[in-house]
Amino acid sequence: SLINPRQSMPIQYIGSALNVPDADIWNNDLAAPGMPAPEVLLDDGTHLTQHFGHSFVCIGLGEQLAQTEQADLAKKGIKFVSISGNNHAGYSRFGLSKSSDQALLLVRPDGYVMGRWRGHDTAALTLAMRQTGVWL
Repeated sequence: SLINPRQSMPIQYIGSALNVPDADIWNNDLAAPGMPAPEVLLDDGTHLTQHFGHSFVCIGLGEQLAQTEQADLAKKGIKFVSISGNNHAGYSRFGLSKSSDQALLLVRPDGYVMGRWRGHDTAALTLAMRQTGVWL
């Protein structure tokens, strides 16, 4: 209630050493590394931002990750949240255009996007955590 959204903007950490540079072409930069993750209503009725604050969050856009991959992320302290292709608002906010597209985004505990990748290769997330020094 203290902030008027028409008169303020969120801080952007575009040049942060914690960001992983975008390797792909995206439709927009709303969820580019260093930007606050856009709010999205998830299929389970929760808001995406309700999952921030305690750990890194991997957002999977498209088909669900296999249970083994989700369990592997959990062992590494990364919570997994899925956004289906039917969630058109989520897809457009995260820079995808087709409901058949797949992508992974890694969001820091403070709600800022650390990196995003086309496809569902979780190895890219692990590599990003090591390259940025989050994991040694």
